[in-house]
Amino acid sequence: MYTPWWQRLSKPTFEERFELRRFKSGGPVKRYGFKYGGSWADWKTNYEDQMTFEEYLQDDNIVKKPHFLDRKADGGKVRKRHAIGLAVPIYTGLAALTGLTMTAAKNYLDKNPALYNKLASNFDGNMEKLKENISRYIPGIHGPKDKEIEDIEKIKVETFPKEDWSKSFGTGEGTKIPEQKKPEPPVSGDIILPPQLGGSEIPETKKEDIIFTMAKSGKEYRDQTKENMDSETVTEIEEIVKDYREKKTKPDKTQPTMKSYEKQELITMVLEKYKANEGVLPTGSQLKVLIPQMSDLSKQIQDMKVELPGAIANYDRMDPAYIETMESNAQTRATEGNTISIFGKKNFYPKEITLADGSVVDGEKFFIDNLVKRTEMGPNRKDTQAVTLTDKKLAELFNTNIRKIEKATKNLREDANFTADYPPKRDPNYARLQTEKIIKEAREYLKPSELKNVIDQENQIWELNTAFKNGTLKITDYPNLVIAINTTLDKETGILDHSIKKTEEEMQERAMKPTGLFNVSHTVPKTSKQKNIEYLRYRNLSDYKTNQGLFKSMDAYVKNQIDKPDYEERLADFDRYMKKMGLRVKIGNRFFGLDEKMFDSNTGEHTGMNRTLKYYGLPEFKNGVPLKKQKMAEGGLSGVDQYLMNRYR
Repeated sequence: MYTPWWQRLSKPTFEERFELRRFKSGGPVKRYGFKYGGSWADWKTNYEDQMTFEEYLQDDNIVKKPHFLDRKADGGKVRKRHAIGLAVPIYTGLAALTGLTMTAAKNYLDKNPALYNKLASNFDGNMEKLKENISRYIPGIHGPKDKEIEDIEKIKVETFPKEDWSKSFGTGEGTKIPEQKKPEPPVSGDIILPPQLGGSEIPETKKEDIIFTMAKSGKEYRDQTKENMDSETVTEIEEIVKDYREKKTKPDKTQPTMKSYEKQELITMVLEKYKANEGVLPTGSQLKVLIPQMSDLSKQIQDMKVELPGAIANYDRMDPAYIETMESNAQTRATEGNTISIFGKKNFYPKEITLADGSVVDGEKFFIDNLVKRTEMGPNRKDTQAVTLTDKKLAELFNTNIRKIEKATKNLREDANFTADYPPKRDPNYARLQTEKIIKEAREYLKPSELKNVIDQENQIWELNTAFKNGTLKITDYPNLVIAINTTLDKETGILDHSIKKTEEEMQERAMKPTGLFNVSHTVPKTSKQKNIEYLRYRNLSDYKTNQGLFKSMDAYVKNQIDKPDYEERLADFDRYMKKMGLRVKIGNRFFGLDEKMFDSNTGEHTGMNRTLKYYGLPEFKNGVPLKKQKMAEGGLSGVDQYLMNRYR
């Protein structure tokens, strides 16, 4: 299929430049003779059904009469010479607005020279102004405004019929150009993808999709090119590029180092993804937007012998027909893919979505209600996360990625119809005050002797932290303590990492903080608000890193990575580490660590905490207050004795 030079955005060939000579003089056109005389217009009118244009040019036996376009009509109108002196843009503008072929547009203007002269005389290179004039003087396209009817009548311009106006242009298919050898493929041109990438023909240009505009340059052109591409496709490809570049970036570098074959591998991945989503390959300009970091993209494309389609025209994003078409496509993608699709600032949802519990709900309503609840309760608060879905869970539910969810959320928040207010800002000490409140309430359930031992533990922990602050104890003298302070757990993989990363100064700096190096870790989380969390059985001793970092990371892994194939193996690793440290903790609905006696009711020994201190290599705590037993009555233990044995075994 032949694509004119002004549509493929490349220089005209020799034959095309020869054709253009016919339009440069304006007025009564002097047709420069071909090899044996004649003109395209003469062939088109008298010989098209008998021979090709090439045969016509080479046949010197034909009497090639001048066409009426080559001479002045008696008493008729002829084309004026105008400022630009080039008719092609006039034809192009009319063809783009109507969806007609160039030949049909030319035929119409040839039959209406007054209209042509009017358009040409007012044409200064501004295509937007040309479009306005075409719409003004040809009512069949957009229809004139009432105030313009009088002007049209004055110039007596022939207009399109009100109904089925397109038939008045005929069915011409355009000038056929002799075959010529194609040059080496440029980045953007009328070329075809090789078989290994699954090439396809350039789709037919449609009136509702295409409108001719003047080309833009630089950042403005690139931004507009990106906006005209499907946002979902752009997002997915950006993720591909980002992940690939990260894999090729060395740990000590900020930019990837890629060999030529690696660059070509990335280009191939992008092309395949774009074609899978859009059904066609991107143009050269679009590819540059998708891989902006690759400075030698053009060279790589040429080396790969990849042929990309040319950009025929630019979309007018304000055209209602274009907007309607794109919104319809977005809704189709959302429905068929059971996902969220975005066009512009508007979200499109599947009609129904199936939740984890099997219930089927309205997709749009669920997404909006979830956002409203998250907003009004406070997005990052634990209470909120317990009753709403996070961005990650929403991405899984709607078969998309987190970036798409974030963009859809942003669109909703910026919508004037969205009403949801954030809760009042909490006191900076809110978390600490809530913890103190929970602990205070829990201690009300302790017996006096139990409370004494709880206070005794707190005092001895304070003395231990003070010894590290004043230098009596030094962290580096205790290898297991150093390992514990440096131990991390990957939230995604669940893998424990015991490698030493912190310097002695960094560890000592943390020991000097007001909260100290050690604190109480509860077997049952304080957030559970259980009444028994301050029982001696549920009080452990741990370093700050284990309590504040490791447990939280494990909690995230347990909740979010249950589908990982090595999930149980990772949990087993964590359980063994907790047992080694002498700790016990409940994460999710599972207990990890050592299930042993935590307090000796006969001696008052803090057995559980001493196990952990022994693991660290630190001095053990002094005994607390024994929980005296009542004398055993005949027949066995008294009720109180049995209670104590069960509670502190």
